[in-house]
Amino acid sequence: LAGKKPTIVEMKNDLIVSDAICLANASYLRDFFNAHKVPTYLDTGLSEIHEDGVTVKDKEGKTFKIDADSVILSVGYTPAPVAKKGKHVHVIGDAAKVGNLRTVIWGAWDVCMKL
Repeated sequence: LAGKKPTIVEMKNDLIVSDAICLANASYLRDFFNAHKVPTYLDTGLSEIHEDGVTVKDKEGKTFKIDADSVILSVGYTPAPVAKKGKHVHVIGDAAKVGNLRTVIWGAWDVCMKL
């Protein structure tokens, strides 16, 4: 963890909610967080980002602050391209359809081969 002390905040009731994740990878991720004692808050959502951390709210409605130097925000599994497909615009990866590394690479390959 290179000296960092991450905290995971997840709105869902599990860290792995996509069917596209291999069981071995899902098991490894859970075991890794457990072995390294990474605080994980499930059923918890972000309420506010502050200069020194975040405020979150759990499923019972309780809000609390988590101190942090940096915040990495990942939002959902719904593709949301920033531009429409066009002659010079190619939407690939999760912007087109949620997938995994293999589907992203193949999507990029397909576009490159058509250029």
